[in-house]
Amino acid sequence: MGLVYATDDYLFEGVHSDIFLGITRTLHAGGFHLAFCPLQDDRGWRHVIEESRIDGAFLFGVPPRPVADALRRQCIPQVMLATDADPTAPTVVVDDVAGGRMAAEHLLELGHHEILFWVHPEIAEHCSVGQRIEGYAEAMRDHGAAPRTLFRQPVDAVRAAVTARSRRATAIVCYCDHEALVVQHMLWREGLSAPRDLSVIAFNDKKSMQLMTPPLTTIGFDAERIGSAGAEAMIRLIRSGGAPTVAGATMSIAPRLIVRESTAPPNEGRRRASEPNRVAKRPHLQNTIALSE
Repeated sequence: MGLVYATDDYLFEGVHSDIFLGITRTLHAGGFHLAFCPLQDDRGWRHVIEESRIDGAFLFGVPPRPVADALRRQCIPQVMLATDADPTAPTVVVDDVAGGRMAAEHLLELGHHEILFWVHPEIAEHCSVGQRIEGYAEAMRDHGAAPRTLFRQPVDAVRAAVTARSRRATAIVCYCDHEALVVQHMLWREGLSAPRDLSVIAFNDKKSMQLMTPPLTTIGFDAERIGSAGAEAMIRLIRSGGAPTVAGATMSIAPRLIVRESTAPPNEGRRRASEPNRVAKRPHLQNTIALSE
C-alpha cells in the first residue's frame, strides 16, 4: 500500500504519527505493508503509481490532477484519511462539527459568553477548519451568544480582544494546539495568564499539550483509529475488487472533551494592570512562535 502525500511538512507530527501507527499495525496483521510515495519527485511517484507498484493509495487530500489521473488509469483503490475531499472514495474523518460544538459548550457551561474562535493565517486549507467553526457558531447561537471568529488573523487580533475595555474576550477556542501555544505565549508577554485572564481550549490533544503551563483543555479523538479504520477499508476494497458498495463509505470518529487546567469560570475580579502583584509585561521579548501546522 502507498501513502501518497504532497508535502512532508506535518507528516510526522502530532496526530499523524498515531494515524500511521493504526495503518501499519492493521496492514501488517492483514499481510500488507506501507510504502511512502511523495509527490514532490515527479519521476518517483510516476515510477510507483504508473507501474502499479502499490495495490492501494492512502491520501490526506485530493491529489494533483496528473496523480489522480494516473491512479484512475491504473485502477488503484484509494482511501481518504482525515478529510472529506473526495466523496467517491472510502473516507475516515473526525466529526469536527461536533468537536467545535463541544468546545464552545464547555466554555459556555463555565459561564463564558465572550468567546473567540481563532484560526491562524498559516493554517492550511482543510475541511476541519470550516466544520469546527460551524459547530462553535451553532453552540454560541443556541445559547444566545454572538460568535466572534478571528479567521486567519494575527495574534495581535487576539491580544486586542483580550485586553479590550468593552466586550473583553474571556475565553478562546483555538483551531489547533499550536495556536494555543501562541496564545499562551502572548498572555505571558502581556503579564496575563490562563485561565485567570483567558480560558483556552484547542483541538488534537498532542501529547506535549499535557505539559503546558497550565495543561491544555482540548478536544481529542482516537487518531490511531483513523489509521486502522482506513486500513480496514482499504483491505475490504481490495478484496472486493473495488465494488461500488464499498467505495464512498464514510466512517466518522467521535471527538471527546479532555478537561485540564487551562479553562475555568470567568474571573470577574481579575486583577488590573495597575496592581503591584500582577506580572509585568515583557515587551523585550518577541512573540514569534511559528506554527508547524
